[in-house]
Amino acid sequence: MISKEFVKRFKPDLEGLRKILRYYSYIDKSHILYIGDNWKDKLIASQEGLNFFEIKGVGKDG
Repeated sequence: MISKEFVKRFKPDLEGLRKILRYYSYIDKSHILYIGDNWKDKLIASQEGLNFFEIKGVGKDG
């Protein structure tokens, strides 16, 4: 599982996520669940080929 909050430590979100995925390049992406709270997170997940789980009502711009 990769949460949006964890990725934000490596700002910006998409760049941070790609950095994490490069670091764990041996992991099958189909086994990774990306957790976010809006359509932007869902778009990032789909661009990277990750499963996405949306947590509704958590973010300000969701």
